[in-house]
This record gives sequence, structure tokens and C-alpha cells, in this order.
Amino acid sequence: MASYSLLRSFNQLGWKCRMAPNIYSTSQRYLSSNRTHYEILEVSKDATDEEIKAAYKRLSKKYHPDTSTENDTHDKFIEVNQAFQTLSKPISRRDYDLKLKYGTEQFEYKTQEEVKERQPSWREKPYWERTKEEDKEFREWYYKEFGMGSPHSPNVPDPFWFLTGKQAILLAVTLGFCLQYARWRWLKTRTDLIDSQHSNRMQKMEKENQDQLEWMQREKENFANMVDKELEKNNETNLQTLLHKKESVSVLNRNEGVAIPNVTPA
Repeated sequence: MASYSLLRSFNQLGWKCRMAPNIYSTSQRYLSSNRTHYEILEVSKDATDEEIKAAYKRLSKKYHPDTSTENDTHDKFIEVNQAFQTLSKPISRRDYDLKLKYGTEQFEYKTQEEVKERQPSWREKPYWERTKEEDKEFREWYYKEFGMGSPHSPNVPDPFWFLTGKQAILLAVTLGFCLQYARWRWLKTRTDLIDSQHSNRMQKMEKENQDQLEWMQREKENFANMVDKELEKNNETNLQTLLHKKESVSVLNRNEGVAIPNVTPA
């Protein structure tokens, strides 16, 4: 639920930033005619999308050049299409309603000389350059008219009602930098953790290899000592055997040199 609320707040902040430049950058042809788009489509300003679509279908059939016999059907057909293109989109309809509400002078192109000659008023200033005091009336009307939120959530209060357009844009840019920094920190921490785990694993493997080498060295030394002991034991046994044989030979040789007496029985 908390993540959904946060996502909705970011969405509303995005709509607020998106709305700021569009208030004065909409095409001048929206108010070029003496009649409003609502009058062209023969609907009220509070008309729903279904009513606007129905009026467009009815009038487009009526003024279509292939089906109508009137002379000025082509121009009327173009007006109907332009009016429908404006009123069928939430953003363009919102901008158009703002122009109808506050006039078109602030949206018209003026030369630098004309701008210098005229005294500026709060309505001529772009949306994001107005101060909070100057923008209070406009903001109250806007959030009351459009539900204090994006067109997709008209009944949800806008958490950024206290911000002007410029402040909302700066806040969005700041949040973007903060999110990028948080993402970089997360990636760095994750990379450091992986490197640490890899380093610990390598140290463990090196220690195991070192222990294995030490064990093999000890076994080699034990085997060499055992062989030496066996050789020494065998050498001592052979030496004793050899000495015993020599003593036996010496005894035999001495016995051969001694005369054996001839003893005859009486």
C-alpha cells in the first residue's frame, strides 16, 4: 500500500511538471475562431467524453464534403475535426479550458517591444514563474476544477499542492538525482559485497590448499623416517648375521688344526 501511494505521488508530480509548459504552448488555432470548440460541437462545457464523441460523429456526417450539399461544408468539417481533436484529449482540453477561463493574451506571441510597452500582470507570466501569492487564485481554481490531481485520479488530493510549476520541476529533478545516487550506492554496495564474498572464498581455498600441502609434507617426512628406520633395522640385522657367520667360520678353522686322539678300546 505504501509503495502504491508513493508511485501515485510521483505520477501526480509528473503531471504537474508536464502541465506547466503546456499551459501556454498549445497551438493558437484552438482559439482562432470566434466560436469555441464547445459551440462548434454544439455541446456544453461540462459535456462528457461520450457526449463529445456522439456530437463529433453527428456533425462529421452532417458536414462531410461527400455527403453534404452546402458550400461551406469543407471549412465546417475542418472546424469540427479540430474541435474534436482538442476536446477528446484530457491534456489539450484542460489547456483549452484554462485559456477560456483566463483569456488568451498570455498565450499569444508578442515582440520584445510590445512586451516592454505593456505592464506585466500575473496572468501574463508563465505558470512556473509566478510566486505563491500571485499564483494563489489560479492554483485554487485549477485544483478545484480538476480535482487536485492528474486526470487519471480526479478525486485524489494532490500532495504537491503547495508547489508552483517551477518548484515542482526542481523537486522532480532533485528526486531524479537522489534516485540515481541511491541506485549507484546500491550497486556499489552490492558489488563490494560480491567482491568481499569472492575474496573470502579465495582466501578459504588458499588456506585449504596450504593445509593440504602441509599435510602432504608431513606424510612425506613420516614415510621417509619410516624407511630410514627400516633400513637401519635391516642393516643391523645383516651385520649381526655377518658377524655370526664369521665367528662360525673361525671356530671351524680352529677345530681343523687340532689333532684328534686315537683312542682304542682295551
